[in-house]
Amino acid sequence: MSIIRTVVDFINATIKQKVLTSPAFEFARLRNICYPMPEVVDNGTMIKIVPTNIGNDSEGEIIDLDEDFPILIYHRIVNKSYQLEQKQAKSFGDGYNQNCTADMYMIVCADRGIVNCQADELEELIIRSLPVNLKIGAVKRCILAPYQSDLDFIKIFKQEFQQVQYFLKPEQILFQIKYKLQVDTDTNCTI
Repeated sequence: MSIIRTVVDFINATIKQKVLTSPAFEFARLRNICYPMPEVVDNGTMIKIVPTNIGNDSEGEIIDLDEDFPILIYHRIVNKSYQLEQKQAKSFGDGYNQNCTADMYMIVCADRGIVNCQADELEELIIRSLPVNLKIGAVKRCILAPYQSDLDFIKIFKQEFQQVQYFLKPEQILFQIKYKLQVDTDTNCTI
């Protein structure tokens, strides 16, 4: 599993532990990285683009907001950049540290009646629950820094669910949290 996916699993576990503690969240759906995928009909015509959680077996789970669930969270990678840094003389081993910065966002969809709060309240709870310095395996340093939220559910829906002939129910909340991950690893180590 990639370092970024490992970090996202850790983020989801932290949210579950700190925010989704009520029995009402038993059926919460916390997914890792999803990708926009076209959904096509039998003749090959694309009908819509939807977020899809794709496993290593190439099987995909389409993210469908028209299901009953208390909360759904998934993540997207916007871009990643890398930088190699030569180790200091007093560091163990030869080689380099690899620094990866990933621009990411998290999509949150919830049922207002089950979570018993508004979008801005849920967004604050999630932001406050996010770990800042993560300790994961052979990762030397991992910093998570949320920097912007977007509560414009119409814009988010159109961005994530292109050409979908459906819209949110009045009780549904949808928002986006943008964050940066900075992950520094030793090029000689594996997770």
